[in-house]
Amino acid sequence: MNINTKENFPILGATDFGGLLNRNGDLTICYKATYSNLNTLSSNDYERINENLKNAYSSLLAGTIIHAQTFFTFDDYSAENSFKYASSESYLGSANESLLYEKKFKVTSSYLNFTLANLHPEKKSLSSSNIFNNFLKIDKKKLSEERIKKFIGGVENYLRSFNQGFAFEFELIDIDDLLGKNNLLNICERYLMLTQDKQASFTDVVYNKSENFLKIGDKFVGMFEIDTVYCINDTISSYNGDRKLSTEVSFFPSAMSKPFTHKIDGECIYNVVIYKEDISEVKASLQKLIKFKKSVFSLSEENEGSLEDTRIFLKNLLDDSSRLSPIRLYANVVYWTDKSHLEYKILKSQISDGFKNADLIPYECNEELPLTFMNTMPGNVGNIGSDQYILTYDMVGFSFLNFEETFSFDGKSAIGLPLLHRNGARVVVDVFAETANSLQRKSITGYNFFCVGPTGSGKSVWMNYLVRWAVESGAFVMIVDVGHSYENLCKNYFKGSYFEFGDELPLKINPFKINTLFPTERRIQMILKILLKSWKGEETPAVIEEGMVLQSINFYYNYVETMSKGGQIIELRFDTYYEYMSTVFRDKELPLLNTSGKFDINHYLDVLIKFYKGGIYELVLNASYDIDIKHERLIVFELDGIKGNDLLYPLVVLYMIGTFEEILKEQLNQRKYLIIEEAWKAIMSEMFAKYIKELYKTTRKAKGTIGMVSQEPNDLIASEIIKDTVLSQSDVMFILKMEKYSSKMDVIGEMLGLEDKHVSLLLSIDRDRPKGFNFREIMIKWTKEVYGVYGVLLSHEEYWSYSTEAIERNLVRFLYFNEFNQSFEQTINFLVKQSKIHSSYAEVIEYCNVRFNYETKLKVNPKIIAHEYTK
Repeated sequence: MNINTKENFPILGATDFGGLLNRNGDLTICYKATYSNLNTLSSNDYERINENLKNAYSSLLAGTIIHAQTFFTFDDYSAENSFKYASSESYLGSANESLLYEKKFKVTSSYLNFTLANLHPEKKSLSSSNIFNNFLKIDKKKLSEERIKKFIGGVENYLRSFNQGFAFEFELIDIDDLLGKNNLLNICERYLMLTQDKQASFTDVVYNKSENFLKIGDKFVGMFEIDTVYCINDTISSYNGDRKLSTEVSFFPSAMSKPFTHKIDGECIYNVVIYKEDISEVKASLQKLIKFKKSVFSLSEENEGSLEDTRIFLKNLLDDSSRLSPIRLYANVVYWTDKSHLEYKILKSQISDGFKNADLIPYECNEELPLTFMNTMPGNVGNIGSDQYILTYDMVGFSFLNFEETFSFDGKSAIGLPLLHRNGARVVVDVFAETANSLQRKSITGYNFFCVGPTGSGKSVWMNYLVRWAVESGAFVMIVDVGHSYENLCKNYFKGSYFEFGDELPLKINPFKINTLFPTERRIQMILKILLKSWKGEETPAVIEEGMVLQSINFYYNYVETMSKGGQIIELRFDTYYEYMSTVFRDKELPLLNTSGKFDINHYLDVLIKFYKGGIYELVLNASYDIDIKHERLIVFELDGIKGNDLLYPLVVLYMIGTFEEILKEQLNQRKYLIIEEAWKAIMSEMFAKYIKELYKTTRKAKGTIGMVSQEPNDLIASEIIKDTVLSQSDVMFILKMEKYSSKMDVIGEMLGLEDKHVSLLLSIDRDRPKGFNFREIMIKWTKEVYGVYGVLLSHEEYWSYSTEAIERNLVRFLYFNEFNQSFEQTINFLVKQSKIHSSYAEVIEYCNVRFNYETKLKVNPKIIAHEYTK
């Protein structure tokens, strides 16, 4: 059986009010719908949607048909449809993009159509389809101007009520898209050709009766209808538990349709059709039907059961009319493949299994396939007859609808961080609210972030990925690190400044040195914090002590300026400050200031003498330079060598923070990031709590971002300052895989401000990734309503550049210094080549060890991979 789609096209054209008119005289308004991101709806969300639908449904005119249609199709990533962003053309950026070329991922396109039916379904059946009928069967009363006006008003009210509390979008499809323009396929033709490509060719629909499939071009097409008879039970739920994404301690809700739509390996169209009945007419009709069944049927067991079902249904409507409304429901899945008939059979079997996983009974369309396929075309669902509908409750019908998309609003902008959706599609996420109309910009007021990820979760890789993007997007980034996580990225890739301190690389800074006539207030505050920390340690200084040290700093700079005017140049550093304090300040200024005698200058000098020449830390505060930050892109301070030093470690952190504060003021139009890894623990004391709070506020106002990174969730629980300062001031939160802490998620969730839906989503990370994609997932949360899980896909180039595994990092450094003449790209290209030859990175390491004997060489001389001190 062939259907000539041109001659037998059931849609006549468009009406004056912008809808479709079919041969039965049915009027249809079509909307492009955008729902929530896949796997983001909670159980409460589903229940709220159902309540919204219940309220919205009452707005519709009786005789209105809702037709929810969703395309689940494959797209591929190519240079033509890729996003363009700042980092996509760099060495590592282009390597990342190349991974996605020609990879296929599933996308959704959803439509919500409303039809004003000219005829009641009881007056139609499948055999009376209009596709071969050239005559209109129009009841003019039902097409009156007043009724059409009520119909349109009802639809508009429906959409408003439906969207309460959600960010769904409904865009009215215009005439050009309804009818087609410039030889492009219109909305109906795209359905018939099973495509979203407006430029696709148009062909006939051929039915192969012996094999029971449609042939549309190269596509083998089949259909399952959902046998919904048993759905007369009003306890059916719109969601089930997703076994793959749920854990022992978390329940992950999943749309009822997900197993046979989102999760299949092929393409399909999911149709749900709901006809709104007049409740009084249904009640009267059911009462007549019961009388008829009693008088005509011999009460066999089957007929008796049918009669009892009808009685129960009517009783429920009579007893609970405020909660239950009658509808007619029809649903099907049109599926296809263009590969082979064998692939078609495999897909058919997979969808059948998907129905069973959803506890639904599929019915395979046979001879009725061509007509049923035509009847679920947009604008033609009024052709569905009573023999295809099932009479049930409104809440049952709503449970079949799909409200999840595989694209988010973020994907409409190329300003942001390139990540992946959970289905593998590229999306550019506006992480730090750069785009004026993004959800993030509308939701948050600051740009600070907090990142937490336990060992093995991929935290270091994620942070390297984030830093690379930030620098290549034009930002300035300063990092205070412990553990050499950014060594290759900073020193070798960006040629940035990498400061490392240890036994052979003594700590040398100079907070006193300035390039202006007088220090800024920020610089003075930095010096003050360093001196107080050096003197008092964890003890909080008295107000008079803090005030006296502050005065001494100001007096010192005044003294230096006065002496320079007299021709005596004094070099700015700690030694000259100490000499000034022990002479001029103690003998002349202090007696006038310290009238109470509560400032013990002798104790102050005795403690700080270890930083003076000849002292154990004489080099620490007396460097001949200060960091020149004006032309830097990336600066990393690696503190692993002094992390056990309770005195020096926090001093450097304070110095870094103070330096960053100066950047905030000098680089007004540039995005600036200060990222503090585990080093934040050094200053998380009460002594500095107020200082940190002020820093966060200042940063937000100056286009700056502070990022705190933690490895252990227990740190969050133990630190009140983290809770009261860092978390409360961080609008952006990066959370990596927390599976090993699932038993503590109630406490951690409360600390991070996570609701049950966030915890369920977080614990689903890395549990159900699409085939062909080996990426790691991360949860990004902006507000309780704006959040998502995204994928981070790494190329071989990125893996070797970001790896923090000692054996891998050492191999990169060995090759860089000893085999490839300090060319980072040649080093990485060599490792990439070997990674493609060998089956694992462990095999690459083994190969390189055999070829270069680098482990033995490293043991003999560890300095062959050592960096020289930057300055």
